[in-house]
Amino acid sequence: MYVVRCADADFAVSSIRVHLAAIRTAHLLAGRSLDLRHTRRAMVIEGVTRSKGIRPRCQAAPAAPGVLRLMGNANGRPARRP
Repeated sequence: MYVVRCADADFAVSSIRVHLAAIRTAHLLAGRSLDLRHTRRAMVIEGVTRSKGIRPRCQAAPAAPGVLRLMGNANGRPARRP
C-alpha cells in the first residue's frame, strides 16, 4: 500500500497525511469516492503513526531586539527606537 511505502521511505506522518488528502481530492475531482476512514486504511495509518510517532512541533526562539533592528534595516525600512 502507498502509505506503507511512504513510511518505509522515511516520510513524516504529517507528510503522509498531506499526500493522502491530495489523493482523496484527486479522486473527488475525478468523480470517484475514496474513504480514508475505511477500517483497513485507518488501521494502516494508525499503525504507521504508532511505529513512526509524531514529532513534536519545534517552537522557534523569539528574536531579540537587536536582531529585530537588523531585520528592519535589511528590508530598507528605518529601525524603530524603543
